[in-house]
Amino acid sequence: MGVNAKNWYSSFDIDHFLVDRHRCYSTTIVNVICHTGMTAVSVLDSAMNNERFESYIRDALCVTLHKCDIVIWDNLPAYKSSVARTLIEGKGASLLALPPYIHDLNPIENAFEKMKSRLSKKKIRDVVKLRNFLLQSEKFFSKAECKNYIRHAGYDLY
Repeated sequence: MGVNAKNWYSSFDIDHFLVDRHRCYSTTIVNVICHTGMTAVSVLDSAMNNERFESYIRDALCVTLHKCDIVIWDNLPAYKSSVARTLIEGKGASLLALPPYIHDLNPIENAFEKMKSRLSKKKIRDVVKLRNFLLQSEKFFSKAECKNYIRHAGYDLY
């Protein structure tokens, strides 16, 4: 693909249904997959919107960014924030957006398949336990595994 992807940003929504009282909770995990592993993990007890996304960029992602990093994300409407773009570019990083519905170019999709499998095996039915599980997700992936996800999606690493 010709893009040297150092940092890769993506988010993932998990709709989690609790058995008790027939209540449904939407939990969103947002994190970064990069050549050094999974990082900047944040868990929201709601769906992503512009305000939450901008807070994540400012408080979690920008802390991990370095000059010349490339941040690549898909086409979620919340990502179209000019504030988020300004924050990322203000750190000296570049921003690239994936075309719609091209999951093969998103290396985080394979990582989330592994996480969904682990989550399914645990059969977690409690929001607090789900949050704790997701916050530990960066420990599920080795540095080498994250590099392989990025390479498999067609990106060069440097």
